[in-house]
Order: sequence, then structure tokens, then C-alpha cells
Amino acid sequence: MSGLHKVERVQRKLTKRLLGCNKLSYADRLARLKLASLEVRRLRHDLILTYKILFWLTDMNQSDFSYLLTEPTVQEVMHTNSSLATAE
Repeated sequence: MSGLHKVERVQRKLTKRLLGCNKLSYADRLARLKLASLEVRRLRHDLILTYKILFWLTDMNQSDFSYLLTEPTVQEVMHTNSSLATAE
């Protein structure tokens, strides 16, 4: 099970515990709470970031573009972030 599915499962369980939502389907709970699924939110974020990159609306170095060619694992992202934090 991927990390995204694990987090989505947590959201499913949490929304089910909310008052008046325990008998609703997951899609109905999200609609009632005016939430999008984590997958949809991630896609939206990816599209916004892509737009910003294409129109130079972000402060990315040329070398950062290689990061976008592959989808890194959580461990790779955390390692990269910790490396950047120690370099500053």
C-alpha cells in the first residue's frame, strides 16, 4: 500500500467519526464537508506547481528541474530537505 493510500485511509476513518457522517459513503462525506480527496488535492498542487514553473513564477534553480522528472519517495524528499537545511 502506497503512502498516499495510507494517508487517504486515515482521512476516510477520521471523516467517518464526525457527527452525522458515519453512515455516509466516503464520497458523500467529502462532499458534505466540502473536501477533495487527497489524490485530487495532490493533482491540483502538481498542476499549480507546473504552471508556476512554466511561467517562471517560482524561485527554482535550473538544477531543481531534474527533481521534477521523477516522483521521489517520501524518504528521498526528506533526505533532500534535510540536506538543504544543513547546507544553509
